Amino acid sequence: MNLMDFSRDKPRRLPVFLLSAVLPLFFVIFCSSPQSKKSDLLANCIRTFGDEVKCREMLGDGKSDGPVLSGGQNVRLYDRDFLENILKGKNRMYVVRLLDEPSDKKRKGSGETWIYGSAVSMDKKSNKPDRGLRLYFRNGYVTRVKIRK
Repeated sequence: MNLMDFSRDKPRRLPVFLLSAVLPLFFVIFCSSPQSKKSDLLANCIRTFGDEVKCREMLGDGKSDGPVLSGGQNVRLYDRDFLENILKGKNRMYVVRLLDEPSDKKRKGSGETWIYGSAVSMDKKSNKPDRGLRLYFRNGYVTRVKIRK
């Protein structure tokens, strides 16, 4: 008996079966809409961290880039309470990454005051932008956040 005889007996059906079973599974996994993946990520983030605002910020929800102020410029405005809570205890580098450079800086002893003259935050209820923001630093960390309403 020749070894070549065994290979011609029956056609192999196993690869066709595997392809027919696995191909739809790959299609479902890899071709699902990006919106559903994003909403799943958002749901998992909220379940893990318990803070919807921070999760939307991290994932870049994109629902709103912020209101358009006079002059037609589209700016990112943060919720007033969120901004107060997140900035306390943070260092200068974190503040610059979040809000950009301040319009004015004042130094007095070991303290420093950063003044943001333009709108950085807004009232959640009325959706009106605040007039400005003052950050008080002591030894390089935010100790107080004062919002000009």
